[in-house]
Amino acid sequence: MATSAPGAQLAVRRQVLRQRRRVPKLRPLPRQREPRGAQLQYTADLRRIVAELNQAVVDVLLPQLPALIQAQTAGLPNQRQDAPTDDIEKAIQQLAGVFDQILANPRLRALAAFTGERVGAFNRAEFSKLAKAGLGVDPLGSEPGLADLAAAFTRDNVKLIKSIGTDQLADVEGIVLRGARRGRRVEEISKEIRQRFGVSRTRANLIARDQVSKFNGELAQTRQQDVGVTRYIWRTSLDERVRPRHAELEGTIQDWKKPPIVDSKTGRTAHPGEDFQCRCTAEPILDDVLAAAEGRPPVIPKSQEKGPVAAGRQRDPDRLSPADFTKSITKNDLRLLESWKSNAGYKKLRRIDAGEIAGSAADQKRLADFKQVLQRAPEYEGKMYRGLERLDPDVAARLATPGATIEAEAISSWSSSSKVADSFAEAIRGKVSVRYTVQSTRRGVVDARKALKRAQQPGIGDEKEVLVPRGAKYRVKSRKPVKNARGEVVRYNVTLEEID
Repeated sequence: MATSAPGAQLAVRRQVLRQRRRVPKLRPLPRQREPRGAQLQYTADLRRIVAELNQAVVDVLLPQLPALIQAQTAGLPNQRQDAPTDDIEKAIQQLAGVFDQILANPRLRALAAFTGERVGAFNRAEFSKLAKAGLGVDPLGSEPGLADLAAAFTRDNVKLIKSIGTDQLADVEGIVLRGARRGRRVEEISKEIRQRFGVSRTRANLIARDQVSKFNGELAQTRQQDVGVTRYIWRTSLDERVRPRHAELEGTIQDWKKPPIVDSKTGRTAHPGEDFQCRCTAEPILDDVLAAAEGRPPVIPKSQEKGPVAAGRQRDPDRLSPADFTKSITKNDLRLLESWKSNAGYKKLRRIDAGEIAGSAADQKRLADFKQVLQRAPEYEGKMYRGLERLDPDVAARLATPGATIEAEAISSWSSSSKVADSFAEAIRGKVSVRYTVQSTRRGVVDARKALKRAQQPGIGDEKEVLVPRGAKYRVKSRKPVKNARGEVVRYNVTLEEID
């Protein structure tokens, strides 16, 4: 990525010199945050689109399946051999027309552009905060050069979103054609099509996380180079999800003109944020700007000489203490919490969040507002539990298989009390329950016991509820079967470990 013209850098240096005549007190640079709010909103928007695509398949294609499969297997003597296939292609074309309406270019461009603007505003605020701490001045002015970056982000994301529909349409068509040729039952084909819905939801999650991180990294590089920063310190998220090679780079000094090797096997190089779903950031060495302005060799500030920082849980600065959260609650927030507390509201919002249904515009806004409330709520630290009951034995065994991955497809309700979880995992004859235990370290896990009870929601607080964000992943570490007097397994006590 090209640096700015020398004249622009000189203007920045003069501004720094004028400010330094007032001898500002420079401070250690704070750690940069991820644009998590923008990522969560983009994920929700993409999953809403996926829900609409899935619903279109249910409304347009599935009702036609019985006739399509019957025509393929009837073998009428006076029917053309390719006629059933033609009928299937017509049905797919009809579905493609609905997909085109959902994935209309103006809608996707507006969504991608809005996300780009939100990430850009977040990135600018983060860089301004760093600059004021390390330079005593915010050197950013108008930034016409970023227009091309924003346009490229919008263009690329429109293509990526459209590819979700294109791939889903091709896969659904393949499922129907293969099923028809093999004489499979309509129920089997329909089930496979519905199972394919999860692929699109996962793809939406990946696109949102990857694209927001990449764009944030590109903006950071451009802004730093535009003000004369030539080097940076590689910073990771300091958690167990960091790639081993990226963890090795934590605290190392890098040059913007020479990206470090991030894959020792292939020799591939990259700056922070360029790797797939990379959450690392570039902490600017701002003395490069001061040294150039003062005509001296650059040095590394002592606050930045420290090497890798010990990995550990970093508290999200956007989250409030229980007391401050209580003060921030509005009447609308209380209504949202009340709707979540009701069983019907809980199930509906979870289904929308999981992409199972699109929901009305009012429902979608209610879910988005509810997530914003949770983003301010206090974090939870400690063990948490969850009970599942009335499961078929094979399903329970699969969920409790060591090494299996458990992912939250929507906001999930857990508890800080093992007794509460046990009450949801009672043994029922002919069914098997599962009781999960996990030590939570993920950001975004909300202590609803404190937050929501303080918000005058005793029904939630009494269950000592912990809310786990969508996308949280856990691996089955171990399981212990519990048997009844007849030797039948009635429950699995499962220990989970958090994974990326």
